[in-house]
Amino acid sequence: MFALSRCFLLSFEIPFSQIQKITARSSGPGGQSVNKAETKVQIRFNVDEAKWIPPNVKKNLKKIYKNKLSKNNDLIIESEETSSQISNYKICTDKLKNILEEAENYKEKIKHTCIKDFIHLIKSDEQIKKYKDNLINQKKKRQQRKFNKRDYD
Repeated sequence: MFALSRCFLLSFEIPFSQIQKITARSSGPGGQSVNKAETKVQIRFNVDEAKWIPPNVKKNLKKIYKNKLSKNNDLIIESEETSSQISNYKICTDKLKNILEEAENYKEKIKHTCIKDFIHLIKSDEQIKKYKDNLINQKKKRQQRKFNKRDYD
């Protein structure tokens, strides 16, 4: 019923005076005034020039949100969800805070693709044997499934 909020807090302040705010006409809700009022809000700032973002957060930001970055490394966040410019600006700032929190707390996942890569994590020879036997069983099941799909006339 109630959404749980994240317990992350940014270790730095966001200076909203250094973030560019652009308004435009929205294609979203608004009724008759949709073609008159500029309710769509877009906030943008250059990630490289933002001295208020720590270097590790910048690196993670570029890695995670490369699809939201322009060619000049401007992070662009926009909202046209409501018919109010103020609430759309609030939504944009909340999105920005969430993005920065995620970039600050980002940890890269380690992929283990082969048994050689993570054999040091498995302690006993028993577990290694079980793992290899399981792989062989999976291969046999796959082989049998493919064999059963063959059409013999």
